[in-house]
Amino acid sequence: LKPFWLKLLRSKRDEARPSIVDVMTAMVSSRCTDAGPGTSELLRGIPDFRKGASSSNLARGRRSLAVNPVPAAVQRKGMLPTNGHELAREMRRLGSPQEKLDWLAKIPAEAFSGIFRVEIDAELLQTILTLMHQACTSGAAEEHDPCLQAKQVLHALAAHCPKSFSFAASFAGEKELAQTRKLLTLLESHSFEAIDAGKLKTVRDLLLNSGEGDED
Repeated sequence: LKPFWLKLLRSKRDEARPSIVDVMTAMVSSRCTDAGPGTSELLRGIPDFRKGASSSNLARGRRSLAVNPVPAAVQRKGMLPTNGHELAREMRRLGSPQEKLDWLAKIPAEAFSGIFRVEIDAELLQTILTLMHQACTSGAAEEHDPCLQAKQVLHALAAHCPKSFSFAASFAGEKELAQTRKLLTLLESHSFEAIDAGKLKTVRDLLLNSGEGDED
């Protein structure tokens, strides 16, 4: 009887012990779970560079979203120009001479000393004088008096940056000077107050270089 019982006990023990096939199956299943779904067994343990690149791009995109600056046109909307380049760029964006003059007239007089703290570009000055003359002679204005607006801007330039104003005007040729004289004559005929006429005389002297101005 002893061999029979030993054989029976060994049989029971072998049934309880997992087979080598069961062990290998469990190991493969565990590796598949760790590696994640959809990963080939041949690629186990090999780094997924595409995944790293994707994560890196995603992180870079998040950082760019966090620090991406607001476009200048949006950021500076409604703000004053800080230099002559910005003023010229805004004028090019606007349409008619009257629209440009409307915008120039909204700039506070004292702001011109900061905008033109270095110099006034001679070509930009002639562009401003030309659009003033066009606006004053077109008769297209509906809400504002273009002659009054032109005088306001010229008075501001003469008062807050006279040297730069006069220096830029000194580059004008005969054609530009002739147009400037026409504009000044038109504005002088539009003046009704002595103080206004006095300011226009200062503007005339600076534009035609028959006088000197001092910076504030």
